[in-house]
Amino acid sequence: MPSRLYLTTQRPLGRTYTTLFLALALLGGCATTPLLKGQAPSPITQKVKAEPPSSPAPSASTTATAANAQAPNTPTDAAQPPTLATTTLAAPETAGLAEEAATRSDTESLQASSADGSMNPLLLAMNKAYSSHRQGSALLVNNPHERYTNPELPAELLQWQRYFNHYLTQGGLQDTMTLAYAYPADTVIQGQQAHLTWRMIRGQSPERLEILLKQQPTDRPLITPYLALALGDARWKQGDAQGARQLWQLALSKSSWTPLTREARHRLTPDRTAAMQLGLLLPLTGSYAQLGNHALQGVQQALADYPDVPLALFVGDTQGDEIVTEKVVRGLVKQGVELLLGPIFHLEAATAARMAVTLQRPIIVLNPRKSIAEIDPASQSGRQHPRWIYLNAFDPEQQARDMAHYAVKVEGRRRIAFLAPDSDYGRLSVTAFRSEAIKLGATVLDPYYFPEESRDFSPWLKKMVHVDPDTVAQRLRRSSRYRSLDPADPPAPTDRDEVEPWADFDAIFLPVAAQQARLVAPQLAFYNVRTPTVSLLGMPLWNSPELLAEGTDYLQGAVFTDLPADRKASFDNSYRRHWDQDSSTLSMLAYDSVVTVAQLMRDMRMEELQHSYWLSLLSRGEGFAGITGPLRYMPDGRSVRSYPYYQVGNGKIIPVVLDEPQ
Repeated sequence: MPSRLYLTTQRPLGRTYTTLFLALALLGGCATTPLLKGQAPSPITQKVKAEPPSSPAPSASTTATAANAQAPNTPTDAAQPPTLATTTLAAPETAGLAEEAATRSDTESLQASSADGSMNPLLLAMNKAYSSHRQGSALLVNNPHERYTNPELPAELLQWQRYFNHYLTQGGLQDTMTLAYAYPADTVIQGQQAHLTWRMIRGQSPERLEILLKQQPTDRPLITPYLALALGDARWKQGDAQGARQLWQLALSKSSWTPLTREARHRLTPDRTAAMQLGLLLPLTGSYAQLGNHALQGVQQALADYPDVPLALFVGDTQGDEIVTEKVVRGLVKQGVELLLGPIFHLEAATAARMAVTLQRPIIVLNPRKSIAEIDPASQSGRQHPRWIYLNAFDPEQQARDMAHYAVKVEGRRRIAFLAPDSDYGRLSVTAFRSEAIKLGATVLDPYYFPEESRDFSPWLKKMVHVDPDTVAQRLRRSSRYRSLDPADPPAPTDRDEVEPWADFDAIFLPVAAQQARLVAPQLAFYNVRTPTVSLLGMPLWNSPELLAEGTDYLQGAVFTDLPADRKASFDNSYRRHWDQDSSTLSMLAYDSVVTVAQLMRDMRMEELQHSYWLSLLSRGEGFAGITGPLRYMPDGRSVRSYPYYQVGNGKIIPVVLDEPQ
């Protein structure tokens, strides 16, 4: 059976092969040139064995049908070859959406390949380029959630995803030439491949987008309009309105794909005739007013950054009170809001979540408590319900699981100890880490918990390294060296000087604050627990100037996870420009909550999907491009993000670069 082509061209396929081979010959084999040639060595260079991608089952949302309609109103008005098949981007569980999208002309541009069933020649070149330097490359993106794609894509699109992600993050000028000249100049990316290409490009940083755009040849605008549209969006968020409009105009002039052309026009002349109504639940007065206003400012900034998306905001003041929260939810629903955002605190959030289920309104809660998501009837086994409750928060349990994956799979640690504060945060983090480590085959020891404000950790460290009197006495009684034949003899010695401390673990997880991490490290070293023999593993709380306040001799080599530093800094700069103050985690979460909706509205507009389908797409597999990186909502309602790893160096924090993505 012939394979499908996702790039359509006006020229015969034979000329495509000729162009490809000539391009590769002229470029001297640049398709196999390492993308990261010349990069400085990374601080950590353990190799991670990557499993080959599995071929997914055919998506229930993919529908083939005979058609020959061509999307109208392209800027060049070029005649396109007849469409032979259509593929939807619908959620697999939404049959109505699949039928709707199956008739969409701008997602119908799959074309059969040559009669011998050969694969798309561009994909062959891409696969060769990727495979040739796979073992020697280094990817800063090291989290399995760093994806913007539908996991049920056809095999060729998964192949395009793999190569194109590699090109976007690491491709140089030679790689750009290989991609641009692999097809004739009038080649147009269409249909599902075009949607995938756009979503991968828009997730890149402004700096990377600018580099890639400058590399594109002017006579072959294969991906130029995508890069221009995405960079224009980034410039708008940075406050450069004139630069944004120039880039959007460039995208409009270069695009031959109708949906992208339409989006460029929407950016240049926004249409606000229809609005989606959002209801905001925040404490804007009372003891927590400062936190609420931070979140409100994040929401307002998101609305300003997406001016072409018609969103109407209704604000409700919860005053940090459960009873008031219930009244506010009822009032917002009466005003016709379609989606609720907030609240922040656990009891308020649980109250609002229960009301949202009762009134059948979706809610995105700014709190990570799993128990809130479990209020939703969709979380109960054996019952089929639409999901109403979603949690958008920086989840310590996910961060702990990611650290467990790093310890076991990257560093190869096999026996792990735990020292944590006796708090909800500490216990949740330890429980999640232990569960993941056990699943990955490691041995975990019993955790030790200390009072939250502790500065002296020796009572727990002595037990951990077996130097407290009771533990040492038990050990000595088991040792034949100290065993006496006379029961009347005195007990075995318990002086620490007579028995060296011994640590039966090769990693220790420390979900503690930065100041406590700085204090516990020298105390561990006193008992001969040091890196790299024993790995010290932390959490985002470590990423604070307090960690480096008095040197890092005992912390060097320790690893923790946190949000992407470059993305976080970019948002901080933008927030400071808008509000003349530093951002907070709440402002970031509130911003991302609105961005989720704005991106969904843009994507549905691009795909010409009916507004009534928006809720079914909120938990789509490909997720969204959040301010801190990829964001997606899982079936249980909880959000998942990418958390890169960082290493403590000599007086500085260094990103951990892995040889292969997890």
